[in-house]
Amino acid sequence: RNAPPDIDLDIDSRERDRVVAHVREVFGRERVASVAAYNTVRGKSLLRDFGPVFDLPPEAVEIAAKSLRNVNAHQLGEAFDNLPQLRDAGLTREPFEPIIELGRRISRFPSHNQTTVGVVIGGIPLARVSPLWPAAKDGEAAVSYDKDWVEKVGLIKTDFLFLRELAAIRDCVKSLRECPTAPVALDYDRIPLDDKATWALLSSGQTIGVFQLESPAQRVLMQRIKPSHISDCVAAVALIRPGPITGNAVDPFVLRRTGREPVVYPDDRLKPVLEETLGVVIYQDQVIELAIAAAGWSPDRADQLRRRISHARSKDKMRGIQEEFTAAVVENGFTEDVALWCFRSILGFASYGFCHAHAAAFGETAYKSAWLLAHYPAHYLMGVMNNFPMAYYPLRTVVSEARRRGIKVLGPDINRSSADDRANHSTIRAGLKHVNGIKKRTLDAIETARAEGPFVSTADFCIRVPASRDEVESLALAGAFDRLHPNRKAVLRGAERLTREGADRRAFPGLNMGASPLPNARDFTPYEKSLRELATLGFCAGPDPMAFHREQLRRVGVQTCAEALAARPGHRVLVAGWRTRA
Repeated sequence: RNAPPDIDLDIDSRERDRVVAHVREVFGRERVASVAAYNTVRGKSLLRDFGPVFDLPPEAVEIAAKSLRNVNAHQLGEAFDNLPQLRDAGLTREPFEPIIELGRRISRFPSHNQTTVGVVIGGIPLARVSPLWPAAKDGEAAVSYDKDWVEKVGLIKTDFLFLRELAAIRDCVKSLRECPTAPVALDYDRIPLDDKATWALLSSGQTIGVFQLESPAQRVLMQRIKPSHISDCVAAVALIRPGPITGNAVDPFVLRRTGREPVVYPDDRLKPVLEETLGVVIYQDQVIELAIAAAGWSPDRADQLRRRISHARSKDKMRGIQEEFTAAVVENGFTEDVALWCFRSILGFASYGFCHAHAAAFGETAYKSAWLLAHYPAHYLMGVMNNFPMAYYPLRTVVSEARRRGIKVLGPDINRSSADDRANHSTIRAGLKHVNGIKKRTLDAIETARAEGPFVSTADFCIRVPASRDEVESLALAGAFDRLHPNRKAVLRGAERLTREGADRRAFPGLNMGASPLPNARDFTPYEKSLRELATLGFCAGPDPMAFHREQLRRVGVQTCAEALAARPGHRVLVAGWRTRA
């Protein structure tokens, strides 16, 4: 193809900046820069920026702005006509008409720019081919062109992407090697790709925490195809994407992979393109290969088709592309039915799809993460917890999954927890960084102070660590001080005095000032503690709130999830849940 290659590099999320700095050092700072991205004017920002200019009431502007999600500036009039929340608020379009008209005129204007994960490396100093401007990070530069224009001026963009899964795997492998009870010298690169326990895990659908294969759709897919080869993981990673889903590839692939439907091709001449994927289009590469084989186009023209479909937004444009493609396929000796099948399969990739190489890299990583979960679940789930936010599920779901697997998950402890999570083969100790609102400098201060000896009381902690009152309160609510003082409410009420007296002792270390006793207070009930742990940590260190209702629910016939899963097909069950977000 005539266009430059599309290069993506996935890097451990903690190392991405270091890798880019290395690239700048190797190739020269004047030859390396980030790529710009330009955002166009949005309806919400237009209202807030120009509402005062047109003397609109601030309250009305704010109500309207909060109602506009993903509305472009040129769509403001349509939003005022159709959005029920604006009608319910009594807002009509007449007072906003000047802004609506302005939105029509400037909708495509850039509102601000920012840098992306894209980086260009030039053979000459980049200032000769592009204006440069300072990026957000000190000492770094960015070209003023976006991803499309850098290609037009002859530069090649590489996306340096950070992937938290790689950090989670690295933490898991490190934890195994440093495990105090039974260290494991695991070579991640030599994990076998034919492990029966791993295939059994994937086939069960119990894949919460597994890279790319943990969403409900992927878990159902795993149960349906019963993977037994690494190519199944590669295909699965690519299948649950807008392209294959829109192109109706998922069900035919599953039925053919499991032998319940014969593999058929729209035309045997297309078999070389479709044979590996059982007669359906799964990978982005196949869009180009299909256009080459069916329409007889050159690779470059076939790639242009892919790009045109991705950028076509009107029905007229898409109809024109279809007519052009269909005519070429028919002229090349195929029937109109084959042409229509090919175009429908290609059309799905107007949204998004994986190329084969991307799916292969992710598929292998998905399999290896499943292998780690199958053989070392505590260490692997610790790595997942340690790198939150990760992918699909909130932290409390991962903690529940660990406990379902028989792993003991302990809450943070001011003397026993590190900043990060830690694990042995059967236990995970939550890190202090999960405590809501705690700053990195406070975590570093805790590590430094504890190197001189454990904390003996909450007062001792506040003397040796310059934590804020809010941080002390959050640590108390999370249960981090329980071994020093079991009454969380007493520590909470005394937090302001503790931090003030601690600051005084640090400022005047020679003065002999005794610590004031904590106030008397009736502690939180276990139920109240669980609610506050959930709010402060994102999970419950002790029983979750549902545990306190379980006996009452059982009396009215409610079954646990385990009991519901064990029920025979068609049997009606009654379950109950705890809503954790609105």
